[in-house]
Amino acid sequence: MYMKFGDLCSAEFLFESMDVKDLVAWNAFIAVCVQSGNYALALKYYHKMCANADAVQFDSFTVVSMLSTCGQLGSLEIGKEIYDCARKQEIDCNVIVKNARKQEIDCNVIVKNARLDMYLKCGSTEAGRVLFYEMKQRNVVSWSTMIVGYAMNGYSREALELFTMMKQEGLRPNYVTFLGVLSACSHAGLVNEGKRCQ
Repeated sequence: MYMKFGDLCSAEFLFESMDVKDLVAWNAFIAVCVQSGNYALALKYYHKMCANADAVQFDSFTVVSMLSTCGQLGSLEIGKEIYDCARKQEIDCNVIVKNARKQEIDCNVIVKNARLDMYLKCGSTEAGRVLFYEMKQRNVVSWSTMIVGYAMNGYSREALELFTMMKQEGLRPNYVTFLGVLSACSHAGLVNEGKRCQ
């Protein structure tokens, strides 16, 4: 309940007072830290969770939360370590596959989108570009993340080219996509191109 209402101090107190912390409890608390913007606290509890590895192993939910955290903190190296550790432990997506299939979401796309977001927020545009083009499956989040990342990192023309490619592939842009395109146009002084975006 405290987590739902953003009372992070009370949520942390309750979490710490739990005798047994299962994976759901760890993931819920870390996710609340991320959602409330307290990325340093999320990282602290991720490390505590890893120190308690005999009792609990992290999963794809943990990986997505932590890649988001690393992106927000600009901690590319820590993000790479987390992703590499997940790959070594062969973290799979079985926990979320049932729900993802109902929504026709490939959980590998979710993890890759989080990784893509982290690269771009950390300014590693080339690593993001390579990952994007290596992705066998991309959704609107993948495309929007790349477009916004290009715009944030000063690659306005590339953002607009990607937007055109996205539309050619038949994907429908969302508001995040349009924010990225307008940001790219604004940064490059491309007012007319911005007006034509639909």
